[in-house]
Order: sequence, then structure tokens, then C-alpha cells
Amino acid sequence: MQAVILAGGLETNLSILTRRYPKALLNIANQPLIDYVLSHLRQWEVKDVIFCVNKNTSVLKDYLDQPAFRDFAFRFYKEDVPRGTAGALVDVRKWLTDDHVLVLNGNVISQMDISTLAHYHDLKKSYFTIVTSYPVRERKSSEEVLINTDGSVKAVIGKTYETQSTFTTIPHGIYLLNPKVLDIFSKYKGYLDLKEQFIAALKNKNVPVYSYISSEFARGIETLEDYLRVNFDVLSQNWMTHFWGSEIKEQVWAGRGVRIDPEAEIIGPVVIGEYTTIEKGVRIIGPAVIGQNCHFAEGSFLRESVVWDNSVFRGRSHVEYSLIGESFSIRERSFFSRQVMLDVPLEIGELNLLPRNLKIDSLWMPESRSIFEHFKLGFFKKIKRSIDIAGAVFLLTFLLPVFLLTALAVLIDSGRPLLVKKKLLGLWGKPFFAWKFRSLVQKESSRLPKKDYRMTRIGRLLLATGLDELPQLLNVLKGDMSLVGPRPLAMHEMRFSPGWRDVRLRVKPGITGLWQVSGENQFSFHEWIRNDIYYVRNQSLMLDFKILLKTPFKVLKGHE
Repeated sequence: MQAVILAGGLETNLSILTRRYPKALLNIANQPLIDYVLSHLRQWEVKDVIFCVNKNTSVLKDYLDQPAFRDFAFRFYKEDVPRGTAGALVDVRKWLTDDHVLVLNGNVISQMDISTLAHYHDLKKSYFTIVTSYPVRERKSSEEVLINTDGSVKAVIGKTYETQSTFTTIPHGIYLLNPKVLDIFSKYKGYLDLKEQFIAALKNKNVPVYSYISSEFARGIETLEDYLRVNFDVLSQNWMTHFWGSEIKEQVWAGRGVRIDPEAEIIGPVVIGEYTTIEKGVRIIGPAVIGQNCHFAEGSFLRESVVWDNSVFRGRSHVEYSLIGESFSIRERSFFSRQVMLDVPLEIGELNLLPRNLKIDSLWMPESRSIFEHFKLGFFKKIKRSIDIAGAVFLLTFLLPVFLLTALAVLIDSGRPLLVKKKLLGLWGKPFFAWKFRSLVQKESSRLPKKDYRMTRIGRLLLATGLDELPQLLNVLKGDMSLVGPRPLAMHEMRFSPGWRDVRLRVKPGITGLWQVSGENQFSFHEWIRNDIYYVRNQSLMLDFKILLKTPFKVLKGHE
């Protein structure tokens, strides 16, 4: 059996944790995530491993180039353009020679019995098997797998942020496939998502696709909550304890050079990194992860938290249910609960990518930056909203004659209705109706089963000049849209790339955007993805201003 680890992809909720290192090297109980993945593969004699990555390749390669992994054969494929999870598999098809290829998302940690999965796969004569589980309260998903009574997959459905409540089974990010199915797409060079495009295409060609429902330990790390929970799950199950040094008392593991005062109280499960000092009167209640070179001063308290390397807890400080970033210093007698503490500045784009349920006040930083960071995003949004309102009012007033003439032209050319509305998704997937001038013929007849849609004469001009979108200025005034942002789309238009969808829904859609003003009029899908992601991650007033300046020139140039 071979394994493919999809270590690239779009990082959204975890972006503040993976700024310097790829997700595969994310710290889980003081060991990189990839250590657990490879240890599990080694257990089932899966030694031929292919990594699909899109950045930081050298960092991952350097880490894996150590004696502990010499029994593996590693190969790396780097995406130059976004190809999607299935597109990456198509690109590495030439390396896949075994009839059984295990595919793992790069953020998944598992203890699954791979032999049982393979047996089920063969028993069903499946060419593609997706591992699923019944949903639990602690695990949320933006996708649902619909299954027939015989175990075959009916469909994979993407959910918006507002409809993630009723599921039958949810995917784990683990798959088993026969590489021959990839040959169907050998000539396809576009974007191809594994669940929402690839499976649908296989179903259309009557290729057997099945779901393997598992109750074994398998966790995908997609949010900060997932990250904390996986750390605690690994500790509670005593998984891979050989990584953690010696067990100095029941369920308390310590690395080399750790100093613990006899009057300190530690209740496991707790793992303590090398050369950490714990002074008199310190209380630590697990599950808790403490990194290397940390210092707990007298009387400090830690409960159910993850602490990265080189952090300092000063006297009588109290931290619970939190994540403490690297080299962070907790003030004396301070109290923190359910917070993320970082010692790094965050830009607007990084603040955009914070989880929706993580309030900005929960992101605590040193005093020198805390006030600025807490109010940066809120201040930016207020300024941007003010510009949107002022700009929309000005444009509606200045362009009122154009607005009225366009409405009259539509009326004369093809009658009513003058406007049409379309249900699109806005910030955080909230649906709204966007208005446009009608550019298509709408004829209904009792003899026709469907409406007859054809371009009107004036409609061609409206689309060529962008005048059909003038009514969307009303959506800007209402607050559903912004002057600048990703192009608004319906849910089904974003189903082929869930990662792209989740990133672009972190900001309001716009009348104009980076994708519209960059390059030529015709774009490949991956360029659209790249532009949208760049905008969200680098959003600023200056970038908005540049896009607004380019828009009229782009419109005029595109329609000369």
C-alpha cells in the first residue's frame, strides 16, 4: 500500500498557528503532527509516502531528512497553481503503482485500522472509499456525505455556515482508492476537488464509490478548538507516549532537564517539554501540554491548556482553557480564560481568517500591542463601511441619469421586469438577494416546460459595460456588499473548492475586486482562486483604493 498526504491546501482557521511552518509540522503534544501520521503508517507497513505541498517544501523536507524516518521512501510534489485535492492526485498518478492508495488530508491524525478499511474496500469492489463517521457534538463539518443503504455514496454536499446542524455522516479526510480511477482525468488540467467534483464525476461514470463508517480515533484539525481537542485526546489516550520522555508519575511525562519543585502539584495527563522549570506552589491540572524552556513562577496556575516553547508564567498568574503562543510572558497575578495569546502582530488579512466564534477580545497580546490589535480590525471595518456608504451615495447620485436611461432602455427593448434578483452568499455565508438590470429575455408559454432565456439587444451592451450591476450599489448601502471585495457567488458556484469558498466568505463580496481588475478578461479558475485569496489575506484600505482606481480603466479597456 502507498500513501499520499495532501499537505498543501488552503489554511484558514489555523493560519495564525501556521504562519512559519506548514500544517504538517504543527505542534501536537510537543511533537509535530507528521510524527503521529508517519508512526501510524509505519504500524501498518505503509512506507511509500508522497507529499503534495504548495509552500514551505524545504522546511518539511529538512525535518523528514533524519534517521528516524530512513525506513520511509518520500517523494514531494509541489503545486505551482491551485489544482485542488483531486487535481494533485491526478498529477502524481505516475508514482502510484499499488492497487491500494491511502489518501490523507495533511491535518488528520488517526489510529484507524487500515487493514480493516482495505478489507471493506475490496469486499465492496470499490474504486474509491471515503472514511466517514456519525457526527458528534464536539465535531463540526461543512460537508455531509449522503449514503445509500448498501454503503455506496449518494453525494457529498457542502454546507454554508448557517446550515451546519443536521448531518447523517461527515467525512474524516481519509480515503482509499484504486489509482486507475485517476486515469479518467488524465487530460484534465483544471481545478478538481476530491469530494465535490471528483466523487460526482465517478458517480456519473458508474464507478463504485463507497463510504466506510468508522468509530475509531480520527480527528481533523480545522479550527483552534480542534487543535486544542486533538492535543487533549492524544494525551488522554496515552498515544505515542514514547515521544514524550519519561513518565515521572501517573500520566505525567517530562523531557530532559525538567525541574519540578516537590511542593508543586501536577495532575495528569500532562506532558512537559525539556528544560522547563516549575517552582513551589505551582498547580497544573491536565490535560495540558507544556513546551520546552518554559518557566512557571511560584504560585502560578495552569488548567487544560496548550503552552508553546519559551513561555513564562509569572507569580500568581492564572491561565485556563487557553492556547499560549511561543515566547509569551504572562503577567504577575493576571487571569486569562478561553483565550489565544500570541506575541506576534497580526495584519488585517490574518484577522479576517480568525474563526468566526473567536471574538477579537479573545486574542490577547502584550500591552504594547494589545489595544492596537484589539481595535485594528473593528476600526478598519468601520472606515471601510463609511467609504462604502459615501461611495454608494455619490455614485447613485452622480450616475442617476445613467441609471434612469438604462432602466428606460431595458423597458423599451424587452419590457418588464427591469430588475432581476439572484440569491447569493455574503459575509460568513449569509444569503442575500443581489439586484441587476435584466439582460435576458424571459418568455413563458404553456407549451414550454421551461423559461426561454436569451440575451436581449440591450443586455449585450449592459454586460459589456458592466452597467447591469449598477443596482448592486443598493446592496452596498444595505450592507450586504462592499464596493471592493470578491465577486458575489451562489453556493453551487463555489462547491468545487470548499477551501476557496471558506476564505472568500470571510469578507463581504464587492461590486469590483482584484480578480476583475487583474490581467485580461478571461481567467482560468486557479487564477480566480489566487486573486480572491490574495485579497482576503492582504486586505487594506490602500489595496481597496488601488482596485477602485483601476476599475474604470479596466471597464473602458475591456469594452473598446
